[in-house]
Amino acid sequence: MQRHRRMVLAAAAALTFGVAACSSNASPAASAGDASPDNPLIDCRAVTDAEIGVVVDASASKHLIDHTSCTWHAQGPDGATDISFTWSRHATLWTAETAAKQQGYTTEPVDLQHGSGFYARNPHDADECKLAAEDQGVVTWGVRDENRDVRPDPCNAALQLTNLTVKADY
Repeated sequence: MQRHRRMVLAAAAALTFGVAACSSNASPAASAGDASPDNPLIDCRAVTDAEIGVVVDASASKHLIDHTSCTWHAQGPDGATDISFTWSRHATLWTAETAAKQQGYTTEPVDLQHGSGFYARNPHDADECKLAAEDQGVVTWGVRDENRDVRPDPCNAALQLTNLTVKADY
C-alpha cells in the first residue's frame, strides 16, 4: 500500500510540474489539439515502452493519462522504477524552470544532443530526477527509482529518454 501511495504521489507531482509549466490560457489536453495528430509527442508516442525498458533495465507498462501526459511503472529484477512524461505545448523552458523552483526543486542546466534543458531534482528524494527540454513546447521526463543502490542514476535515465524524444526535426 505504501509503495502504491508513493507511485500515485510521484505521478501527481509529475503532472503538477508539467501543468504548472503551461501558459495560463492553455491546458495540456487543449494543447494537443493545436498539433498535428501525426506528432509523436501526442499520446506519448515519441519513445516506445521497449525503449523505456532498455533505459531503466526493466519491463515498462504505460498508463496514458491524457494526450500529453503518461506514466509508466517498470519492474525489473533489481526493483521498480516509476517514469513520467509530460508535454506542455505552449510552455517555455523559463516557465517550466520557474514552476519547478516554486515547487521546491533545485535546477541545473543540461546540454542535450538537440538543444538544451534543465534537471529538476527533489532535494528530499535523491531517487527522483526530472529533465525538461524544449521540443514544440516543453517535454518533461521524470524518473524515480525505488532501489537506487542497484538501479542506474535517475537523472541519467531522464537524460537518455529526453535525447530519444527531442529530435532536431519531426
